[in-house]
Amino acid sequence: MLSVIDVSHYGAVGFGAFWVLRALYRLSPFHPLAKIPGPRLAATTQWYEFYYNVYQDGQFIFKTVEWHEKYGPVVRIGPDEVHISDPSFYNVLYGNNYRFVKAQPHYRFAQQTEGGLGNCNTRTHKIRRTVLDPLFSTQAVMKLEPRIRTYVDQATARIARAVEKSEQEGFEINMVFRCLTVDVISEYAYSESMGMLQDERLNDPFFVGMDNLIRMTWMYSWTWRMQDLMRALPYELVKKIMPEDVLGVVAFQKQAEDRVITFLADPEKAKAKSTHTTVFEVLLSGNEEKGYEVPSLNALKEEAWGFLAAGSETTAAALSNGLYEACKVPKIQDKVYGELLAEFPDIDTDTISYKRLLQLPYLTAFIKETLRLPPGVPGRLPRLVPKDGITVCGQFIPEGTTIGMSSILQQNDPTVFKDPSKFDPDRWIRDKIPEQYFVPFGKGSRGCQGMNLAWAEIYLMYANLLRRYRFEFHESSTLTDAWTDQFIPKREGKLRVVIFPRENSLSLRPLKLESVATMNSLFNSALKQSQSLKRDIDNFQGSPVTSSPALQGQISASLASFNRTIDDYDAMAKRELIPAKQEKAKERVKNFRTQYSEFKDQFDKLKNQREEADTLSNRNELSGRRGHSSATPDNPYSYSTPPAAANRPAGSTAFGAPLTSSNLTRESHALHEQTFLSRTNDALDEFLARGRAVQEELAMNKLTLKDTQRRLYTVANTLGISGDTIRMIERRAKEDNALELSAICLSMSTTEASEPPVLRQAGMIERFHIIRSSINFYNNVVVSASYSTAVPITPDDFIRALHSVLKEHPVLSVGIQLSKDKATPPSFIRLPQIDFTKSQGFLSWETSDTAPTHDRERKQLITRLHNLPFSNDLLTKEPLWRVAVLKRSYNTPTAHNSDTNGEGRVDYEIAFCVHHAICDGLSGAAFHYSLVKALNGLDVQESGGKWDVYTPPEDLELLPPMEECVDMGLGFKTAGRVAGHLAKGVLPSFLHKSVWTGGKVGEKLENTKLDVAAVEAYTMEHLVKTLKEKKISMTAFLTYATADAFYSVMKSMDEKEAAKMKAMKVSLPMSYRKHAEWGNDVMVDCIGAINWDIEKFKSLDGEVHAMKKLTHELRHASGATRDSEVGLLALVGDMEGFFRGQLGKERGLTFEVSNLGFLDESKIGGPRNADSKTTDTDAAEKKKSDWRIEEAWFSQSSSIAGPAFSVNVVTVRGKMVLVVQWMENILRDDIMEAVTRTLDTNISTFGTEPKPKK
Repeated sequence: MLSVIDVSHYGAVGFGAFWVLRALYRLSPFHPLAKIPGPRLAATTQWYEFYYNVYQDGQFIFKTVEWHEKYGPVVRIGPDEVHISDPSFYNVLYGNNYRFVKAQPHYRFAQQTEGGLGNCNTRTHKIRRTVLDPLFSTQAVMKLEPRIRTYVDQATARIARAVEKSEQEGFEINMVFRCLTVDVISEYAYSESMGMLQDERLNDPFFVGMDNLIRMTWMYSWTWRMQDLMRALPYELVKKIMPEDVLGVVAFQKQAEDRVITFLADPEKAKAKSTHTTVFEVLLSGNEEKGYEVPSLNALKEEAWGFLAAGSETTAAALSNGLYEACKVPKIQDKVYGELLAEFPDIDTDTISYKRLLQLPYLTAFIKETLRLPPGVPGRLPRLVPKDGITVCGQFIPEGTTIGMSSILQQNDPTVFKDPSKFDPDRWIRDKIPEQYFVPFGKGSRGCQGMNLAWAEIYLMYANLLRRYRFEFHESSTLTDAWTDQFIPKREGKLRVVIFPRENSLSLRPLKLESVATMNSLFNSALKQSQSLKRDIDNFQGSPVTSSPALQGQISASLASFNRTIDDYDAMAKRELIPAKQEKAKERVKNFRTQYSEFKDQFDKLKNQREEADTLSNRNELSGRRGHSSATPDNPYSYSTPPAAANRPAGSTAFGAPLTSSNLTRESHALHEQTFLSRTNDALDEFLARGRAVQEELAMNKLTLKDTQRRLYTVANTLGISGDTIRMIERRAKEDNALELSAICLSMSTTEASEPPVLRQAGMIERFHIIRSSINFYNNVVVSASYSTAVPITPDDFIRALHSVLKEHPVLSVGIQLSKDKATPPSFIRLPQIDFTKSQGFLSWETSDTAPTHDRERKQLITRLHNLPFSNDLLTKEPLWRVAVLKRSYNTPTAHNSDTNGEGRVDYEIAFCVHHAICDGLSGAAFHYSLVKALNGLDVQESGGKWDVYTPPEDLELLPPMEECVDMGLGFKTAGRVAGHLAKGVLPSFLHKSVWTGGKVGEKLENTKLDVAAVEAYTMEHLVKTLKEKKISMTAFLTYATADAFYSVMKSMDEKEAAKMKAMKVSLPMSYRKHAEWGNDVMVDCIGAINWDIEKFKSLDGEVHAMKKLTHELRHASGATRDSEVGLLALVGDMEGFFRGQLGKERGLTFEVSNLGFLDESKIGGPRNADSKTTDTDAAEKKKSDWRIEEAWFSQSSSIAGPAFSVNVVTVRGKMVLVVQWMENILRDDIMEAVTRTLDTNISTFGTEPKPKK
């Protein structure tokens, strides 16, 4: 019989054998990760990581960096874990998709299982993210900027109080940063701050406890069971058994949890206290439409603690790290100060706003470098490899493997960041750094939710500090460059600084009695000025025509003084630290500004009345003048001699005195004077006669002048003249007839060119687009592509390539001739020539040096093109297209701009903007097909010659209109649709559901706004496979994905409008090229469309049947062109009347989905060949460029009577880009940006989750 000792002995032997056998298996060729290189000890056990992270205090990340240098981009760092260092894979792993699920064990340190960072459930996290995202959007942060500035001012005031003592004692400034971030995030989450900045103890026990907890981060990953036990114990018991240096954070955690319980006890009371929508207000409000249910109490407690920890420590650490680096290199502070001084010369009156700070390049560069070195979360964020595995850098990684990447490697790649360990803000201005390498907040659906808030805090805090002060290290400062990875970078030591106020910059101090007295005196002064202004304006109003000019000057001076007083009082109010007093002062400022605006408007009206009266008086004086006789009497006084004078004796005066020689001389002078006056009167009469003739001519040509004014207005818009300037000219034109006369002279001096030859009349769809644009209902189409090449070219070479494109596509050489007779269709004419130095065809050649992201560059460029219409005046003189080019140079190769031989490349963003009358979206792709071919066909030996002007051939021929090549007939189906439309207006409303379309059609084309979502090739591969299995077309899927995104966002952000959303009507354009036997490489306007109704809003997975039905309808419609929506245009006689008749009526469409599909990869430049490089110098000079398209965007401008928004899609090299477009003042920007994000999520997650149970 075995004894206890024997059993223990055999148990130990068995346990040891198990460990040995498992280690051997992990090292054997049979393990799934056997072929992946890495340290053999790390492959056998996770205790290797424990040793470096726990025992060596956060050093495992630095070992990982060493292993990549030794083993390559794919390294096995654990028994079942792989680490990747490939920048191009980062967006795949952490992009907007849920394919890679979080690996639970790594996140146990967060002490969260149901909420926040530790939530690894994809479905619940997606729902939670959708609900909370609107609170952390850029627009939401902008709205709460005044509250953020309040805390920034409080933090700056705390620093101001330490100026005098800092030289002797030093000031621990990082504690201010920590208090600031805690107060801001607690305000954001609970609507009430923790009051850290108002506590005299900056070194609060909470922060002492937090520091200790951070140092134990990795230990928690191994002792998470004990942490669960501690959380289950009563708070009073925990206080007794926990170490004293951790009790501060435990008490703080309890305080956060108590706020949640208080909120739950009386939600209405909590909401009433809030001035804005808070995080917990949203978390505690269920949303059935999104599938969101109020979490458990435990989950809410986890959220309460998680928001405080995540939203404070990372941002505060970034602020401290940046200031530490700025103290090391004082010239950094001086550069930031110089930029801020130029933007805010008077710190006490200029409001430091977040929006203005975003425009400062060096401050932005400094902040970016701060977030780069080190990153906010430097280490890996592990995920699980999904089904079927994945191949990275040639290594296959099987399903279920833990895989991760680290931002420290992404943001320190030496091929991108020259001398990456050096803190150098200038690199962001000097070098062209792709945004994919900048990931301080992570990426995609699991990226930092509060990054917009963090950006605002950092910008505002740095701007306020570095504008006012200069900082140096105090001798007691112990902070060093060395840091450890405790999930966030942790530097040992304290940052203690000496604070020196900048010249001409007042410190922001708490208001004292003299400050209060100043505020009171300013308030009283403003009151007196307001009363005085009212009296003066009343006097002026009593007699505006006869009042003295002195009174007007007095009022002007008083208005200026009043405005300055208001500004001074506003500046003092912003420095008030007591919230109640500050709110009162702000209300007074608001009232004063209202009074100022009213006084100014009233004064301007009275001045206009005075000017009009003076003008009328002068005009009446001239118009009422009578003609004078030119006859000169013998006696100049004969007309005025009294009758009694005739009976006097000759030679006597009235008093009987005789006439003398002096009297005769005086009479002679008077005679000459009368002659001069008479001749002058004759000249004036002649001028008046001419003036009346001109006035009659002006009246006869009134219609001509109006047309001239309209055309000049259009030209001014095209040239970019501001609206204010145009309105000023119009106002002056109304007041002064001389301007009208000069306009006539201008139009008369224009020489008329010979009539250009007419090619043919416009067809049905062409006429639709011509008239729509001519009355400013719509602008244009843009297809923009990102080109890369190893051989940069000059603008002249680019124009040579355009010559080739123009020769291939005749439609680019035509203009439009509008008919004065509305019954006659417009015509296409051949342009005599295209001058690239003058015409609109070639807009600009620009190099972007300081733009923060390439996507933002593209968005700004395309938005500018969309909002620049083709002027009707220029249709017969200029081409109906524009090309804009942005050039980007790279000094080093990157993942997207390097070829296999390692040469650096140059990127060009080339945007093709075209009038919809001559081209559709596929024509934009055809333009780029031809341009790639032309650029790759350029020969450097042909660079000479004149290429500025292109002359179209005289035998230019256009393709016939679409209806001549495609059967666009109307039949019984059309008759049924028309009858149904007429019946809809007669039947009761409950028999049909009203369609949400965004309101009534306005009279003005507002600016086009854009947002963009990109779906990477890996996600697209999975999506295409899923749709193919479900037999759903991409367009049908995108239609319902968009509807789901729009409805869910409206439900969360505008419930009142969402309640009206009973149904949606969608427009789905399609190409009819195959029916006309025109290929996709032909430039022509050949599109049709169908409309589709969506009446029931289910989850996206629940709409599979509806998507299949739409897929069938699309296939049928693309195969049969009769009875199409476009064919109905044949029934429209007066096209302009058709459009104008829609003004004031409800729109007909909710949104449009226009999908160009996949661009032909054989026509956009193939893969580069490493063997193509030659060493022959002569051959190298003659070598042709290897131009290729990497990515494309497709978009359309807004339409007055079109859909409320549209989604335009194009796919290049497996990557799909969606451009969401809407019109300003129709839909809110924050709503549409949320729609774009939700649509991105819908696309990335479709088919990856099981259907939820009903």
